[in-house]
Amino acid sequence: MEPTRQYENPFASLKRADFFLLGCIALIVIIGWCFVASAARGLPGDSASFIARQTLFISIGVAIFIALQKTPYLLILRYAPLLYLIGLLLLCGVFATRPINGAHSWYNLYFFNLQPS
Repeated sequence: MEPTRQYENPFASLKRADFFLLGCIALIVIIGWCFVASAARGLPGDSASFIARQTLFISIGVAIFIALQKTPYLLILRYAPLLYLIGLLLLCGVFATRPINGAHSWYNLYFFNLQPS
């Protein structure tokens, strides 16, 4: 007879969530999305593409947030020095890039621009 497998409740981490902080983050994201949508209406051309891109980036950010929330913090702590070094290299590396709109603070990744700060 096979032993019964116990599954972790996927909502168990909600017990220790900081709902005030999550609410503030959600409010900032919603306000930012509204600002982008409002500003995109005044642009000539297809304003829906700006709104769709913002929605895509919000979705990617939420997915990364959920993945990091599910990651054991000891694993993140183990790789913290490496992540710190990568962050420093990214910050220092922007000085070797071509300026975008007069600023050396972006990496051009051809399908989107990345600002490490």
